[in-house]
Amino acid sequence: MYEAIMEELKSREVYMHEVYAPFYIASFVMHEFNLYNQAKGIYWVAKDLPNLRLHLLFVSPAGFMKTFFLEQFLRGNNAIFRHVVPCTFVSNITEAGLVGQVTNTMGDLVLTPGLAKQYDEGIVGVDEFSAITKAFQVSYGSQIETQLLSILDSGWVYKRVGPGEISYLTNMTLWGGVQPARFDLTSGMGRRFMYMAFFPAKKEADELMDAWAQSKGKMPDNRTQEVKKKVIQFKEELRRIKEVKFSEELVPYYKKIGLFPYEGSQFDRLVMGLYLSLYGCSEVVNVEMTEEIEKIVKKELVWRRQISEGVEYRHIIKLLQLDGGKKEKGALLSDCIMLGWNMEKFWEVISDMRKHGMIKVVGNMIILADGW
Repeated sequence: MYEAIMEELKSREVYMHEVYAPFYIASFVMHEFNLYNQAKGIYWVAKDLPNLRLHLLFVSPAGFMKTFFLEQFLRGNNAIFRHVVPCTFVSNITEAGLVGQVTNTMGDLVLTPGLAKQYDEGIVGVDEFSAITKAFQVSYGSQIETQLLSILDSGWVYKRVGPGEISYLTNMTLWGGVQPARFDLTSGMGRRFMYMAFFPAKKEADELMDAWAQSKGKMPDNRTQEVKKKVIQFKEELRRIKEVKFSEELVPYYKKIGLFPYEGSQFDRLVMGLYLSLYGCSEVVNVEMTEEIEKIVKKELVWRRQISEGVEYRHIIKLLQLDGGKKEKGALLSDCIMLGWNMEKFWEVISDMRKHGMIKVVGNMIILADGW
């Protein structure tokens, strides 16, 4: 299945599919295994049946592939997972739209289910994840944020609304996109996602334009339906699994690369999703690190640390590194405008980086400090 999906995306001229598609594939695999595990009780942790969903958050500037990847997998008849798993794609969402609401209609309580209930065994793609967080904070504050965390973690939804209540269990997997901001990956929200990041410079922007040009005229063919058949076949093979074991070498490896304890379960899910998609299913699955999986794991670790440090800072550092560590102010501003920044944001970030000793401003030049 893995190779079939990658070849399909290559045939569509999807830019950097080899970098980002493995995460969507792994998330899909863990979504399907989680449903199977909840029903059959194959894999346990501390005598508890864990929720093994792998939620994704793609961090990149506006216009740089967040929506495009969601569309390739979820939107339209030719999307790879469309009609294979219940799925939907929305551009934004309100708190009531995700959780649901209860209304009093002529004395009768009427429940309007949200996406988490409608797609309780499906995958929901949200184009702008920040809209969810903002809506929850404005409407009900931290209690609702806690509820969202519960949806992403255990899957339990409980909410009192006026005269009634909403209570259900969801196994919905969430894929979101968000523009660069400063994220606290140690927070409850931060710990519940696997992250992807794209920090484009002019070279990547030009390559993306070329890939778009190459994709013109690409029409659906038999390959797409063949890929869907292989995905359906994989779902059937998944149900052969009777036992899952994780290699004893994984935890020492996690320690070696500097994972924090709260990241271990997320990386277990990523490794397992990749392992099953790459090497198939058997009655007893021995999940282990391989050279191909390790490349993807290390990529994820770099992204997580870069996002923790500050996405805007990383943009500036990368742009300066590409020019030998220094760049004229106007040229650097022009590069940042390509990312959707305005002048106010540019100078705010530059000021913060000067304050932290990350850059120096000398005359008309912005220079990267030693060690960066």
